[in-house]
Amino acid sequence: MNCDYYREQLLADPLHRSAELEQHLDQCAECRQYSVQVDAFETELRGSIQRPVEPIPFPDISSTSAWPRRWMTKGAIAAMLLLTLALVMKPDSTQHEALAITSDILHHMADEPQAFASAEVIDPGKLLAVMGAKLEVMKGWYPTYANPCKIRGAAGLHIVYRRGKEVATVILLPGKLPVDDSHVAARYSNGMTVVVIPSSPTEPDQLLAGLDPVLYPL
Repeated sequence: MNCDYYREQLLADPLHRSAELEQHLDQCAECRQYSVQVDAFETELRGSIQRPVEPIPFPDISSTSAWPRRWMTKGAIAAMLLLTLALVMKPDSTQHEALAITSDILHHMADEPQAFASAEVIDPGKLLAVMGAKLEVMKGWYPTYANPCKIRGAAGLHIVYRRGKEVATVILLPGKLPVDDSHVAARYSNGMTVVVIPSSPTEPDQLLAGLDPVLYPL
């Protein structure tokens, strides 16, 4: 039995299982237990997405038109699948927290598909000012979306930058939060965490260097 093959199927879409996969789970106790863990984690993830978020007192700045919830970046989807696998494998508590925070960040991206709908330049300065910060990036990148966000109880800011066909998502959060650096990149400065998420799950550090976000206090 190729258990890895069936576990990949299970992670790819936990809610829809083929007859072949169900037959394998009936015959393999280890994969059956693995599916129970995946189901439990999927329930936890869905609960985190559906948690009500209290309003944050940011100024109302319209950066994009209203778009339906249709899609998110393929890179974020792939990264979430990898995070699911890592969390199910139960790493140490510090790494588990980093994976959980990164998972919440990626799910927040999934919850804001409109963030990637606009290519028009906007000014996130007023929103950054509310956080007492100024953010500068490498020349050539320009912001096309900015909106308050709340991740794991922390009120932050979600900004999308573009440079040609390249897209970079930046999540700015107060405090020093651990993140999983195999999926995203982070910088810590002036009491804040700046998380940079690439449009594909590969080479997040390369995108961080190319974007080079620098945070200044006001």
